[in-house]
Amino acid sequence: MRTPMLPAVIIAIVIACVTTPAAIAATFCVSNAADLQAALGTASNNSENNTIRVVAGTYNSPSGGFFYFRTMGTFDLDLEGGWNTGCTIQTPKASLTTLDGQSTHVVLALFGNNAGVNGNLTLRYFNVYRGADQNGYSAALQMAAYDGDVRIESCRFRNNVSGGSNGAGLLSIASHSGTITFAGNVVANNSAPTRPAVISFSLSNGLGAMYINNNTIADNTFATSVEALGAIFIYRATLSNNILINGGKREIYSPE
Repeated sequence: MRTPMLPAVIIAIVIACVTTPAAIAATFCVSNAADLQAALGTASNNSENNTIRVVAGTYNSPSGGFFYFRTMGTFDLDLEGGWNTGCTIQTPKASLTTLDGQSTHVVLALFGNNAGVNGNLTLRYFNVYRGADQNGYSAALQMAAYDGDVRIESCRFRNNVSGGSNGAGLLSIASHSGTITFAGNVVANNSAPTRPAVISFSLSNGLGAMYINNNTIADNTFATSVEALGAIFIYRATLSNNILINGGKREIYSPE
């Protein structure tokens, strides 16, 4: 019995279906401040999961900070420092890659917190330095997801200043209903003399989880003119193996 031959057009369609690759996530390798902001801008609007590899060095933030704002879709952002030229080898040390606000600008603002935006946000291996609160954004870092997870790992936050009573503070980290992980970080020598906390953590609808582990939070100045809520302001969290030293002021405050 002879097998009937398929028409050539059908064979071509079958081959195309088998060999067409799945969508590939976007990966950027950046080595200067302009390219870093351009990569964050592209990642804010494309339809892919995004990894931004930042070559070791110093990056001066622009006015308003290095800025990412995803308004739709389920796409992740992974922003990591410590890469060599060409981004083939990573050294996982925060000291190698500095994001510098020059005592004038916000350093970093990463947002995926519109309703219906479900991507995860990850920040690793950066020295976040000399940020100043600006336009209502936190001096060092403002990072918020909606249904996605937020992870800040192995970073250093030093010499950031929140100067005005209307400033947003130093670090503000939030998720509507995802998981927040703040692990292996150093937060030290920052100043927020009119703010009631150094770091504010928020799970806005109370459905997610929060893990604050293996951090050092020490020698920060805050709340000299208003009641100190604590170096860490949280709603609900699991804390483990942290060093908290804040000159006799309250280290942790939670309203729950």
